[in-house]
Amino acid sequence: IPQTFVSLGIFSAYLVSLLIAAVFPSAGWRPMMAASLVPAAVHAAMVLWVLPESPRWLLQRRRPADALRALSRLRGADTAAALAAAARAGPA
Repeated sequence: IPQTFVSLGIFSAYLVSLLIAAVFPSAGWRPMMAASLVPAAVHAAMVLWVLPESPRWLLQRRRPADALRALSRLRGADTAAALAAAARAGPA
């Protein structure tokens, strides 16, 4: 599946470049390069504002309540509660 998405991404980038070349025939490579900034900016915004911090990183910083909150957001409240209970119980 990852190869399919990579191939679709390459193909869609080709189509966007073809469209830009048809609309701006004398502009050269600059609009094509600028078009690649849009998905990069969307990805950066998602990483900064949508994804929570890593629960492991939060635990290393001695912030267990924040780690449980992040884990709940990533895996669901039930799974997070089960994992927290298992962590408190210690190794089996």
